[in-house]
Amino acid sequence: MPEKKILTQAEFAAIVRAHQTLQAGRPGGQRANLSFHDLHDLDMTRADLSDADFTGGDLQRVRAVQTTFVRTLFFGTDLRVATLQHANLTRADLRGACLRGADLSDATLVDADMREGVLAWHDGSNGPGAVEYKHQNAEVSAVNAQRADFSSAKMSDAMAVQTDFTDAVLRNANLKGADLRSSILVGAQLEGADLSGSKLVGADLSGADLSGASFDGADFKDANLAGAILDPDALEAPELRAAELPKADADIAERLEEILRSHRN
Repeated sequence: MPEKKILTQAEFAAIVRAHQTLQAGRPGGQRANLSFHDLHDLDMTRADLSDADFTGGDLQRVRAVQTTFVRTLFFGTDLRVATLQHANLTRADLRGACLRGADLSDATLVDADMREGVLAWHDGSNGPGAVEYKHQNAEVSAVNAQRADFSSAKMSDAMAVQTDFTDAVLRNANLKGADLRSSILVGAQLEGADLSGSKLVGADLSGADLSGASFDGADFKDANLAGAILDPDALEAPELRAAELPKADADIAERLEEILRSHRN
């Protein structure tokens, strides 16, 4: 891995100004190319860093509340314990990024790419033209993602163990093969999501909406689906045999008729 260039807050602010000048179409602007830079602990609050490049960078513990990262490159970026509350990461490239322990509450990650990434760089120590590679899955473990919007996000094979997705929106998200063990998905909106082959052991999906979701080969052992919304045929799926399912009320039609009769009288 190449040595990362450390930036001060003042140096970073100057780069942001040049980036925003470019976005405004004024002369003298320059795209923020911060690949393989060390920006740990910097404050990026409310900056517009759409289309910036943080590939392979160190953004541990950055503060980026209400920051705009539309189409921004975070390929293989270290975002551990970053504060990204209300940040806009629509269509951001987070392949191979590590967000372990980050705060993504109320963030927008619509159509974000959080699949496996292969980071490549030139390694001069091994001779001219030598290239090193590093394969890594995106990681969002132990993340606070309450109320975050992951609609249509690409999260296949992502590591999301013990993450809090309470009331998060994951409509049509691709979670195929994702590791969601012990995660909290209470009240999450998972309509049309692809959970095929995912690991949901011990996950809490109580009150979640799974209508139209697919979960062939998923592991729901000890998962809690009490109060969850499921397609009628999904209740018979073998994948859900080891889960705590919504309790069906066989007498509901009869009791409803009794209630209606009492009202008529």
